[in-house]
Amino acid sequence: MTSVAIVYSSGHGHTRAIAEHIYAGTKAFPDTSAELIEITFSQIGPDGRWKDDAVMERLAAADAIVFGAPTFMGSAHGLFKLFLETGFNPWLGQEWKDKIAAGFTNSASRSGDKLITLEQIAIFTAQMSMVWIGVGDQPGGNFKDSQVTDVNLNGSWLGLIAQSVADGTSENAPHPGTG
Repeated sequence: MTSVAIVYSSGHGHTRAIAEHIYAGTKAFPDTSAELIEITFSQIGPDGRWKDDAVMERLAAADAIVFGAPTFMGSAHGLFKLFLETGFNPWLGQEWKDKIAAGFTNSASRSGDKLITLEQIAIFTAQMSMVWIGVGDQPGGNFKDSQVTDVNLNGSWLGLIAQSVADGTSENAPHPGTG
C-alpha cells in the first residue's frame, strides 16, 4: 500500500478545496491510502516555532507528500513557510530522502506569481532530497477550440496552479479549468 500525505495551509478555504479534490483523486488507485493534513496557527507556539511533532511523524511515515499553499502577495502563505522551516530536523536525518513530492497553489489572480510559490516548494523538496513530480497535462486555453474548463488552463508544468475568486469565501473555488 502506497501512502500519500497531502499537507497544506488554506487562507480562505480555496486551497483546502483543492486538497480535498486531490484526496478524492487518490481513491481511483486501490493500492493507495491518503490523508489530509492541514497546517493551522494552532500548531505554532507563542514563540513562533512549530510545536506539532505528530504532523512530522505522519509525514515521515508517508511514501509521498503533496504540498499545497495559497499564494499571497507573490509568495507562499506565511503560515506554510513557518511549517517548511520545521523541515530542518527531517533534513538533518534525511528522513524524507527519495519520497515522491508534488505541489499545488491557488490565488485570486490568473498568474498571481503562483510560480514563485511552486518554486519555493520544489526547492524545499530538493533540499529534502525528495523526487519532484510535475504536471503532465498539456496546457489548456491555447487554441481556438479551448474552453475555460480545459485541464491545466493556466499552463503550469511544475505543479497545479488554481485560481479562485477573491471574495473571502470558499464557495467559488477552484476555477473549473484548474482541475
